Amino acid sequence: MRFLPSVSLTFITRITGSFLSAVSAIIVARYLGPEGKGILAILIILMGIFIQIGNLGLHASTIYFVGKRPGESRNISGIAFWICVVLGGLAIIITIFSGEKLSFLLKEVPVKFLLIFIISAPFQLYILVYSNFLLGLGKILDFNLLEFLPRALTLIILILIVVYFGKGIHELVAGWTALYIFIGVGAVIYYSFLKIQGFGFHLDLLRDMLRYGIKSYIACILFYFINRFDQILVNYFVGIAQAGIYSVAVQCAEFLLILPVSIGAILFQRVSSSREDKGELTAKVSRHTIFVLLIICILTALFSHYIIKILFGARFLPSVIPFLILIPGIFFLSLESIYMNDLAGRGLPPVTYITPAIGLIINITLNLILIPRVGVAGASIAASITYFIMFFISAVYLRRVINKRFSDLFLPNPKEFGDIAQQLISFFRIQNTRY
Repeated sequence: MRFLPSVSLTFITRITGSFLSAVSAIIVARYLGPEGKGILAILIILMGIFIQIGNLGLHASTIYFVGKRPGESRNISGIAFWICVVLGGLAIIITIFSGEKLSFLLKEVPVKFLLIFIISAPFQLYILVYSNFLLGLGKILDFNLLEFLPRALTLIILILIVVYFGKGIHELVAGWTALYIFIGVGAVIYYSFLKIQGFGFHLDLLRDMLRYGIKSYIACILFYFINRFDQILVNYFVGIAQAGIYSVAVQCAEFLLILPVSIGAILFQRVSSSREDKGELTAKVSRHTIFVLLIICILTALFSHYIIKILFGARFLPSVIPFLILIPGIFFLSLESIYMNDLAGRGLPPVTYITPAIGLIINITLNLILIPRVGVAGASIAASITYFIMFFISAVYLRRVINKRFSDLFLPNPKEFGDIAQQLISFFRIQNTRY
C-alpha cells in the first residue's frame, strides 16, 4: 500500500477510534462525574505503566525486524507471544502481592479496581505488540483493525453497563477486563489460523530484538511518564476530582495528535524497511504537517469553550484553561513524534532516549513546583514547556542526520500548497483508491 493511502487509512481508523474514545469519555463524565472520570483515568494510566514496562521494546523491534528480516516473521511473532504471556502474568502476580502498598500512589482510587483490571495485562500487551507486528508486515488493514476493535467494543460495554443497566465503576472495570481477554484470545486463534502467528522461541533472535528494542523500551517508558505521570501527581496533590478535570483537558489535547501519530507510524515502517535515504520524505511530511496542524490548533483553541461545554458538560468547564495551555505543547509534540519515528527507523540513535530523559527530568521538576501552587494549569504549563524542549532537541539532531536546513523541515514553499490541497482531496477520495 502506498504512503498516502496507508496514512489515510491509519488516520481514518485513529480518528474514528479517538472519536469513540471521546464518546466513552463523555459518557463517563456525564454519568460518573469528575470523581469517576478521575478514577478511570488513573486506572488506565497505571495499566499503561505496566504495559510499557512489560513490552521490553517489542512493540518497536517487531516493526523493525519484520522489515529487515521478513523471512523470520513467524519466529518474531512467536517471541512476542511468549514475552506477553510471561511478563503479563508477572504483572498480575506482582500486583496481587503488592496491591495494598499501591494505595499510597492511588490515593482515592480503590485498590480492588486495579486488582481486577490487571488481569487483562497479558492480553492488552499482546494487542499492542501484535498490532505493531502487523504494521511491520505491511498489513495496514489488519493493523488498523486491531487498533480500532478494542475502542469500539469498550464503548459498547460502557453503554451497556453504565447507561443501560445503570451500574458503576466496579462492573465497568470487570466488563472491560473480560473484553480484553476475549480480543486477545480471539486474535491469537485468528492469526494462528492464517499461519501468521508463530509459537517458537528463538533465543538468538530474541537477543537481537532486545538489543534494538531496549533503546526503544527506555524511550517509550520515558515518554509515557512524561505524558501520563502528571495526572497521577494532580491526583496526589489536588485530588481525584481535579484529576478528572485535567484528564478531560489532556484527552482533548491528544485528539490533535491523531494525524501526526498516524503519519509517524507509517513513516517508521517506510524508513526501517527501505535502504534508500528517506530524508526528503521526512522533511516534506514535516512541512505539510506543520501547515495542516497549525490550522487545526488555531480552530480548536477558538472553539475550546464550546467543545468542552457541549461534550462534557458545565462541570468540566474548568478544563478549558489547562486545555488551551496544552495546545502549543501538543503542536510541538506532534512534530517531535514524527522526527522520532524517522530516527527509530534508522536504528534508534541515542538521541531517541536522551531526549525523553531530559524531558522527564524537566517535566517532573516543573510539576512538583507548579501543581501545588496553581493546580491543573501548572501541569499544563509543565507539559507544554517539556514538549517544546524535546521538539527543539529532536529537530536539531534530525536536521543533521538528513542534511537539511531548518526551512526544509518547517516552511512549505508556495508550490507545495497546491500539493497539500491535492493530498487532502485524495484523502477524502481514499475509498476509491486502488491499492
